[in-house]
Amino acid sequence: MMKKRSVLGGLAAAPLFAALLGGCLDPSAADPILGGDEQKIEGGQLETGFPAVGLVSSAAGTCTGSLISPSVVMTANHCNGSSISFATGTSSADFVDRPVDRVIAHPSRDLLLLHLARPIRNIRPLDINTAAPPTVGSQCTAVGFGRHHEADGSITRRVKRSATERVTASSSAVISVAWTSGIVNHGDSGGPLICDGRISGEAWTIDQEWPDTTQGNYTTVDAMWVTNIVADYSSEPMFSTVAWGPNRLDTFARGVDGAVYHKWWNGSSWGPSVTGWEYMGGFTTGTPEVVSWGPNRLDVFVRGADLALYHKWWDGSAWGPSVTGWEYLGGGISGHVSAVSWGPNRLDIFVPGLDGALYHKWWDGSSWGPSVTGWEYMGGELMASIKSVSWSANRLDVFGVGMDNALYHKWWNGSAWGPSVTGYEYQGGGIVGSPVATAWGPNRLDVFVQGTDNALYHKWWNGAAWGPSLTDYEYMGGGLSGSPTVVSWDANRLDVFVAGTDFAQYHKWWNGAAWGPSVTGYEYMGGTISW
Repeated sequence: MMKKRSVLGGLAAAPLFAALLGGCLDPSAADPILGGDEQKIEGGQLETGFPAVGLVSSAAGTCTGSLISPSVVMTANHCNGSSISFATGTSSADFVDRPVDRVIAHPSRDLLLLHLARPIRNIRPLDINTAAPPTVGSQCTAVGFGRHHEADGSITRRVKRSATERVTASSSAVISVAWTSGIVNHGDSGGPLICDGRISGEAWTIDQEWPDTTQGNYTTVDAMWVTNIVADYSSEPMFSTVAWGPNRLDTFARGVDGAVYHKWWNGSSWGPSVTGWEYMGGFTTGTPEVVSWGPNRLDVFVRGADLALYHKWWDGSAWGPSVTGWEYLGGGISGHVSAVSWGPNRLDIFVPGLDGALYHKWWDGSSWGPSVTGWEYMGGELMASIKSVSWSANRLDVFGVGMDNALYHKWWNGSAWGPSVTGYEYQGGGIVGSPVATAWGPNRLDVFVQGTDNALYHKWWNGAAWGPSLTDYEYMGGGLSGSPTVVSWDANRLDVFVAGTDFAQYHKWWNGAAWGPSVTGYEYMGGTISW
């Protein structure tokens, strides 16, 4: 797990940026690299560190990219081309290929995100900057795989190098730099400018060709866009809502500025208004998670931009540590936080780690276990999102989707973890996105998943056996564009909400005797839902 950084801060809105400059492809090069023949971090040094910085290759040429989550790489949009791939390592002697299955380009900046077919678990991703751009005079580090002229006149290619650069101009769109120990060049396109340990920009263009090159420009990272896409790739829910008493609702969401926002229903009206939200600070990389263990009590958990866990609470009279402040609870989180309470003053938190394993911490009424920033290791290799639920005091059930797209389950029965602390029960495959689960009574569980055919599927535990079987699911109709949401407000009552392929909201319900409007039908609820 990782060290603390203070990154839960605000971010100013960034203007649109449409200008894109760069060299042309050198068709005569045996190993084509974007930007012409003179493409390298000139000066600087050979680099064996920065393992998250790798080589991006496509039909358009080669560039540099940075791992920013276990499954997402950031590079330059002008590096995009067919057969795009990402390789970690320092040179061709130790490159490890990482296949790419999806790409998404920024609507106006030279930024491109690559989604890896399989997450990288043994390399710590680089953090992106979520605060103001670096100030003029800042010394930052450039890393890239461009060509480099050696002293004997030869040119090295596809070898990682780094250099120190000084910021000469800085805005929410562009960061300009000048040579300190070296300078970025075209072949380092998409490579990171690392300031104060975080990626502030990615290489974009230079002032002129080598040997006259002394200055370069970077596209400033659009942290809001990047973190929204990363969360979307993780199939996180859009909202987190809880009720701590009759006729009371509290809902939390991540704003477009990355901060947490809150609204509530008090039985007669919405606060702070029907369309208004309470600002609660922070810069998060996913949807908040909220849980209540008693009347007038709320606990909210978020994943910060440093991939650490942060916490705030409502004790019935005030927010702690403050309305906009957060308690740091340790780091190394790769996906959505799941929180559950099985009794007064009791909390259990589950997160997927950067290594894909499940990690657990708990509040016992007086202290955090195993420590404030520590975690209990619980094994597995899971996708980014998990779900925990409790149907009784001292009972927990945890569900996650494995790398084989199957559902896995573990449980706490009050004295031991089943099937073991690090073991899981296999519950069938063909799942995408995040599982959701709820309990409407003791010894009862209902689990809903999105299938690879984008249909809704359901299984349940009735106290004696899984239905329709341990590894089978009830088919409930198709056309989903994301993971479902489920809630229960009474015994033998379920309400399920999904987003359709038209991005409208749809609803079905179980009334204790039958599904409405039918097992495979949905009630249309309008809207245009987007992350």
